[in-house]
Amino acid sequence: MKAMVVIGGGEISQFSTLAIDTHIVQLTGKRTPIALFIPTASGDSEDYFNAFKSTYVDRLGCEAKALRFDYRTTEYSRNGRSDLII
Repeated sequence: MKAMVVIGGGEISQFSTLAIDTHIVQLTGKRTPIALFIPTASGDSEDYFNAFKSTYVDRLGCEAKALRFDYRTTEYSRNGRSDLII
């Protein structure tokens, strides 16, 4: 079974989410799971991604990746369900 766990909130740089982060990694059952960082729509600083890596790579043994957006591109949806784009 494949699953995706999505969380938000907390202060990862201060390890306030470490308990849930640890649980999520354990749910994978993998030796080196992949943790994907998805920035907010306004974009997150490289420092925030580095804090994510500090937790998921250095402490929890994951491989970390980041979903990067090109904020110079504007998408326009007309007469459709924009919620299905995601």
